[in-house]
Amino acid sequence: MKMRSSFPVMLILGMLIALVCVPFAAAPKAQAAPADGIQLAGFQMMDEMVGYTWGTHGSTLMLYRTADNGKTWKNIALPAVKVSATPAYGRDLFFFDKQNGWIAGSSGERGVILHTVNGGEKWTVLPAPGTGQVASMDFIAPQTGVLLASDGILYLSQDGGNTWKKGNASFAGSENVKEMLFRDVQNGWILSPGDDKIPHLFRTRDGGQKWELLSLPELTQACNPEMLSAPIFFGGDKKKGWFPARCNKGERKQYYVSFTEDGGELWKATPIYTKLAGQFTGAVPLVFADDQRGWYVQTQQVYQTTNRGVTWNSTLPDKGLIDAFNAYPNVVQMQFVSANTGWMLLRSMDGKKTQLLQTTDGAKSWHAASPVANK
Repeated sequence: MKMRSSFPVMLILGMLIALVCVPFAAAPKAQAAPADGIQLAGFQMMDEMVGYTWGTHGSTLMLYRTADNGKTWKNIALPAVKVSATPAYGRDLFFFDKQNGWIAGSSGERGVILHTVNGGEKWTVLPAPGTGQVASMDFIAPQTGVLLASDGILYLSQDGGNTWKKGNASFAGSENVKEMLFRDVQNGWILSPGDDKIPHLFRTRDGGQKWELLSLPELTQACNPEMLSAPIFFGGDKKKGWFPARCNKGERKQYYVSFTEDGGELWKATPIYTKLAGQFTGAVPLVFADDQRGWYVQTQQVYQTTNRGVTWNSTLPDKGLIDAFNAYPNVVQMQFVSANTGWMLLRSMDGKKTQLLQTTDGAKSWHAASPVANK
């Protein structure tokens, strides 16, 4: 009798549990694509041990994480979202630190943002603000982020991207924005082509209400300078920073590095004087680990400075690097996280294959460190 009397109760409880567990909208399923044939698009190392690299396999976004300085990589399963064929840092992905990361994409006809607070172990799918695509995003802190939509509207989040508040600011031509960086919620920079089709830096001091073209008198008097990236700031107070620029004089191109000591109010440009200074014909991969130590690559050679680019010394030719350049001659990205540990992403001439390299001895030698193999 007890079993009979409890059956209706159990049935009702089961039905209630089933109703509660049915989602209003099915969440995208996490998926992991095959490991072969991945075209890496970029990487971001958070320190000497932890970092991320990503790319695409067909139309599937692939993300890998290392916690042991590139010795091993974990294939991170992601909810199924669509991103561009060449996902870019600051547009499609952003990592504030080892644990907090965001991915912008689309699911069906709506834009979504994936958010992780545990290094990619779990992702939350959030609706993207506005109706346009994400042109660029930057997080100043794990909870504070700025997002620029393709319609030019700036949005601000104070809860890690869970919700976004539409601002009064906008940026015309946001569909052509290459990079955006905010030092804090008021001070930001955007790299975007101007009327002359050459990339320039635009600056805001009021959270994006007004934008002005950043002027560098020592460069603009000599040529029409081309800014190559948004500023990168060092330290907890983000007072010191740098960005590269190029001065075009006909076929000759002179490169400069501009430094700031006061958070971007004043900049001083340093020309890169080397034996190859007059032979630069394309974009030179150039990075700084701090406000003194920097590296650039030219003609299969790595050059290093310890005095803000005033003087440069080349390393001896490394067979590992030369062999890699023969198969992958195009440098996509370079980053140094310390004086000894650096990374370089190379791409083949046809653009179909990539190779991630690592150095642990200050660019004296390089070895393959890709999480996947190209066939």
